[in-house]
Amino acid sequence: MNQRYVMSWIRKLFGKDRRKLRIDVELPVMVETGGDQKICRSQDLSESGLRMDIAEVPSLSELTGGNRDVILGIVIREDEEPVQVLAEPIWTGKKEGGVHSSGWMFCEFTPGSKERLVKYIKSHGS
Repeated sequence: MNQRYVMSWIRKLFGKDRRKLRIDVELPVMVETGGDQKICRSQDLSESGLRMDIAEVPSLSELTGGNRDVILGIVIREDEEPVQVLAEPIWTGKKEGGVHSSGWMFCEFTPGSKERLVKYIKSHGS
């Protein structure tokens, strides 16, 4: 699934382009469900959500433990605590090579996390 297809789909679904700055960045993302933690990698990131591949996990339901919302820990700096956010998967698609890509919408940040994320995105955006 390429970026152009995804943007076309979003425009059809919502009738407009994205409103938040989105950057292409590969960061470790810790997915926490029921005491388990799996590490994935982001492909792009905005203050309202992210896209990540879930290559090491057989399915999205296995990754989320069947939960609708899960806690994500986004490592924006190795020397800081991850940005913690409750997120919901909103789409999945299969890419070449059998890797699944997934889109996640952020629901609720821990105190201070959203500000740190926005600052990071603005400093890395063009």
